[in-house]
Amino acid sequence: MGTFGLAKQVDAVGATPPVIAYDPDTYENITPTRDNGSIKGGKIEQLTGANQLPKLNVTYKNDGSNDPWKGGTIDFHWESHVKLTSNPVFDALDITAQGFAFVAIINLPKQVTSAEVLRSIDWNTASLNISGSNIKLDSGSLTSAGNHTLRFGLGSWEHSGMLGMLNTVLGIITQPGFNTGDIPIKFNITIDVAKMTADGDRFDTSPGKILTTGKLQPAISKKVDFSVDFYDSNNVVQDSYQIWPIWYAGGRFYPKLTNGKLNPTAYAKTSSTTINSWNSYISPWDTTSKYNSINDSTEYVDGNNKNLPGTTNNRTLTMDLSEGSFAQLPVNRFNRVVNYFTGKNETAGSTLIHTPIKTSGLNQQTPIVYSGNDSGGAALSPVTMNVLEKYVVDGTITPTKLNNSDSQWGKPLPSKSYPVEAAWKANALTTGSIHYRLYKKATQQLVGTYEDRLFQSIIANNGSTNTAVTTLPVLPSGQYYFDIKLVDDVLSKAYPELAYKWQSEQTGVTSLKEITVANFPNISQTSNLKNLSRTPETGEPLTALAGDSIQETSTFTLDKIGDSLADMKVNVVLPGNVTYEKGSLTLNGTVIPDESLQTGISIPAQFLAKVGDKLTVTYKYKINVIDTSVNDVQLPTKPDMLSGNIVLTDNTKLPIAKVSTTAHLINIPKQELSLIDVPDDFTFGNNLPVPTQAMSYKAKGDFSFDVKDTRLPSTDAAWQLTGRLSTTFKTAAGKELNGASVYFNHGGEKLPITETNALIYQNDGTKKGDIPVDFPDSDGLLLEVNGSTYTQADQTYQGVITWELSTGLVK
Repeated sequence: MGTFGLAKQVDAVGATPPVIAYDPDTYENITPTRDNGSIKGGKIEQLTGANQLPKLNVTYKNDGSNDPWKGGTIDFHWESHVKLTSNPVFDALDITAQGFAFVAIINLPKQVTSAEVLRSIDWNTASLNISGSNIKLDSGSLTSAGNHTLRFGLGSWEHSGMLGMLNTVLGIITQPGFNTGDIPIKFNITIDVAKMTADGDRFDTSPGKILTTGKLQPAISKKVDFSVDFYDSNNVVQDSYQIWPIWYAGGRFYPKLTNGKLNPTAYAKTSSTTINSWNSYISPWDTTSKYNSINDSTEYVDGNNKNLPGTTNNRTLTMDLSEGSFAQLPVNRFNRVVNYFTGKNETAGSTLIHTPIKTSGLNQQTPIVYSGNDSGGAALSPVTMNVLEKYVVDGTITPTKLNNSDSQWGKPLPSKSYPVEAAWKANALTTGSIHYRLYKKATQQLVGTYEDRLFQSIIANNGSTNTAVTTLPVLPSGQYYFDIKLVDDVLSKAYPELAYKWQSEQTGVTSLKEITVANFPNISQTSNLKNLSRTPETGEPLTALAGDSIQETSTFTLDKIGDSLADMKVNVVLPGNVTYEKGSLTLNGTVIPDESLQTGISIPAQFLAKVGDKLTVTYKYKINVIDTSVNDVQLPTKPDMLSGNIVLTDNTKLPIAKVSTTAHLINIPKQELSLIDVPDDFTFGNNLPVPTQAMSYKAKGDFSFDVKDTRLPSTDAAWQLTGRLSTTFKTAAGKELNGASVYFNHGGEKLPITETNALIYQNDGTKKGDIPVDFPDSDGLLLEVNGSTYTQADQTYQGVITWELSTGLVK
């Protein structure tokens, strides 16, 4: 009989572990109702020669999965050699009535019950083999002999179908030549482990008894014992039954007992064997405790129930990347082996591996299977830990202050240091940096000293849009593409393949922000007009009449040198209502072809090569006839414009800002003939003596006239100036100066000034504009008096002469 005992209590997993104490063995169907006192039926005796004693072979094979203890079968094979001491022919009636006198007691491991085994036997393959002939067994062939014990026999009362089986056996052993003195017998059953342990182990505290359900039972020693006690006809007793008042031999046999207890040592031939089992399981957890975030009441290890989220055999690791990726962590970081019975950590000495060694990728939950052997080399059931490397990869970065509407030239920058900003956002980033690099636009090749430069280190993240700032150093003039990337230290270490890339690697080089570094020159301008037909020549606005010749001059001066100038051109635009004077176009004093007025004046580069160099363009035009009969007409000039390019160090040509001269106004006055200025204040003297004889006095003062003639040229443009004495000389009291005469002395000829107009000057009207009418100093007004002229002393006599401008010739 197999035995099982514990020296001390063993604590299983749990906050208050249950005591591991298996039920004591109980027996049934091992004693007859009434001992018959003798044996009837076919007598079977155990042979004891070489290789004739009973042998037991039990093997376990799992279900073919990667779990060494999951499902599968236990194959139970017992064999022995016996002899039949009864005559199968002459005792056939007795054998049929009573069966064969022997009984086999099968002792099961204490971890399972007889009922669990009986429900799990595959009766399709269960068989009894006698001398090579198979006899199929059915569910009645084995019966319980206790809570951990089964019995097998061929008594006629074993079960209802026994008569047929006995006839089959008789048919085998009565064949001619059958050796009843050495009968090899074999007993085979197969047990479905998944059915046997469908309810799990009674001491399993894991959720749903997941540790043991459907698996070979665990054992403290990792060994599971089986044995068979074979009692032959010399060591059994037979049951009996009564047909009153007589008792008859019955058809069931029982082992002999000692003091009512089984005693296989004395009465049976015992064969036994052991199969391997397990007593530990894999329970992943974080050996650093960082991710052991839950208190799991169903699993205590060394009294501590801090565990990874989830439940036993179903743990989940949701990790950040602060320590690297899962594959970069120590391979034994989550290793743990737990003794199923003691709840102790027995990882030391164990050999565990996990596959795969890395997850399927960032933010992709991946089942990682842990497997291996315990410290004693016993295989352990694999366990899956679901690993999620959780990290938000949403980084964006955009350089700012590099935007420009001119897509051809990008952002123009001066050839000096320049501040650049970048707006970046990355929810998970804690530390990192921003880098930039430059490409030459022309070749799309990286600039040697700018292949990877630090833009700014990142030590803080506001969780929204952040601003980074750097200063571009002084760059040689040329055109560049500005490339930028965000660096997340954690992501780059854990997942280099997912690290943020250069913008050029995502969108292409030509989609990058473009910058153009240029050293533009400073060019100033001046312009002026001259009326070569009038005096004064200048003025703002400049006064001119139809037919006047106007000279326009534009000067461009290089005040600050920059990148080399090229392709310079001055475009000249004449005002409206003028006619260009052919041959008058000059460049720095040199006459140039008139065609340049239409095509623009091409300027050699050496004209503006150094600071202070000047470029002067002059040209002339005449004022056309314009209708000014009603009002003045103002004629605006049009700016002359200097254009061109600068040549950058990479030979890129960049247009300079066009330099335009200041526009001016030419005023064409209204057509009129008018007196602008006349002699209006003169005297013949003060404190003159009272005349006693004829006297002549010359007037003192400016005797000149200004005439303005803006009329268009014509054949009747002549005009003349006349004068008349409109008020005679009188005192304030009205006393006239009698006998006095006024003359205009002109070239020695005295022209009387009387109450009627007297001609003093005439003009043919050819000259236009402001016309001064001046007379020699000898000319002027004369006052003549005589001795008869009555005068009063100490009196002032005043008269008025009216000057008149009129058209037409004097006849």
